[in-house]
Amino acid sequence: MKIIGFRIGNGYIRPTLLCYNPIIFSAVSFRIDTGCDITTLSLNDALNLKLDFKQLGKPFDILGGGGIVPTYAMLNCMLGFDLGNCILSEKLDSLHVSSPIITEANVEVIKSIPSLLGMDFLQRYTIKADNNYMYLER
Repeated sequence: MKIIGFRIGNGYIRPTLLCYNPIIFSAVSFRIDTGCDITTLSLNDALNLKLDFKQLGKPFDILGGGGIVPTYAMLNCMLGFDLGNCILSEKLDSLHVSSPIITEANVEVIKSIPSLLGMDFLQRYTIKADNNYMYLER
């Protein structure tokens, strides 16, 4: 089984994100990040999805590359991958949603932070790359 993504920088894949509470059914680009332990939806993608943070409960702090980041957890989400002849659905026990404090000094940096596909998901696959594509295989 092979999931194909694009090699731009570290590599990206674009699955459909499916959640039931809150309801989400939308394609999201995730950067493949073997240095990240958890799969995380960026603030920019959360805002594009019109995610209502009040539905996510109470935030908790996570230590990220830029320091402490307030984060929410969405439970029982799935990533759907179109493999051409079938759809592969992969369950995520939780999807973390970053909600960093925005200031005038960091707003442009925060806008550029992508959603990350972390090792909680990637450990299920072998990652390969060629000139233009990334492959997740098992």
